[in-house]
Amino acid sequence: MSKVRTFSRTFPPGHINAGKQTWFVEKILTGLNVNYKSDWYLQRLLVFNTKNIATGKLTYHNIKTFWLSLQPTPVTKHHTIRAGIHFKPGEKFSPRTWFGKPYNSPQIIFWEDLEVKYCPEFYRDPSGNWLINKVVLSGLERIELSIGDGLEYKDMLSWFDEEFHGQIICWMDGVLYGYQLSCRVNEQVVCDICKQPYTIEEK
Repeated sequence: MSKVRTFSRTFPPGHINAGKQTWFVEKILTGLNVNYKSDWYLQRLLVFNTKNIATGKLTYHNIKTFWLSLQPTPVTKHHTIRAGIHFKPGEKFSPRTWFGKPYNSPQIIFWEDLEVKYCPEFYRDPSGNWLINKVVLSGLERIELSIGDGLEYKDMLSWFDEEFHGQIICWMDGVLYGYQLSCRVNEQVVCDICKQPYTIEEK
């Protein structure tokens, strides 16, 4: 049985954009090349949530309301960063969101189970450094990580504004920045965004 990971559609209390839309569901589906504004996707939603509809936890109206609320976005999200060490490559999770208030409303399964491709350790230390597999990220890599998470850099900074230890749970192939940093120290690489070279350094 797959594990469950929920994605909030609004930023949490305490964030600089608390209460505003994250568009995480849309960003994930965009990254998966899903045409989520189509009737086909509405039918898929009904299939994904058959059990909860049958038990009365959700209704057809709930599912259609959720589907209609989805907004087109070109932004993608390829991973999520979660506290604790809970995944290994090859494991799967069910991606879900809440129909209403987070933690206090029924969950909607918005896509089929996703396989974890990479799940390196992520640590935000007390000094504000970000580390992947115990290697400190450069400023450019921090920006790349934020983009991969579907966030602007300032939103990422606000989200991880204190010490944090967990995993980057990535479901996309080919997303490599930082994931192999432990074996890339002193290697000169090129930023995917600005195309400028820089050297990975362990601190």
